[in-house]
Amino acid sequence: MSLYTMKRRAKATALKKKEKEQAKVAREEAKKASFTEKAVKAAEVAAARAKKGDEAEAAKAQKAPSLSGKVPAIVQQKSKPKSKPKRGASQLQDGGDGGEGQSQPPQKASRTRTIRAPERYSE
Repeated sequence: MSLYTMKRRAKATALKKKEKEQAKVAREEAKKASFTEKAVKAAEVAAARAKKGDEAEAAKAQKAPSLSGKVPAIVQQKSKPKSKPKRGASQLQDGGDGGEGQSQPPQKASRTRTIRAPERYSE
């Protein structure tokens, strides 16, 4: 290798190293700028929320004296709706309304077809 090529390579590597360092510095500066922008935006949002809260409290304080002169209306509470009796297996076991015993035989709970014997076999 000649001395000329060695100098060229050294210059090229130095230039690449310098470019990498500049890119790194630019990234760090962009990161710092982004961080400060986020902090400023967060502070603005917090201030807006605080202002909104103060306005709400002021409105509430303004309403409070006007409401204190009124007599509160009696609120009638609706009675609870009557619960419907449960349907299904519990009713079949209990025999319906639980009066004087079972008036009808319990219904089959299965989905199978009822098989009737032919009339000639019945007594």
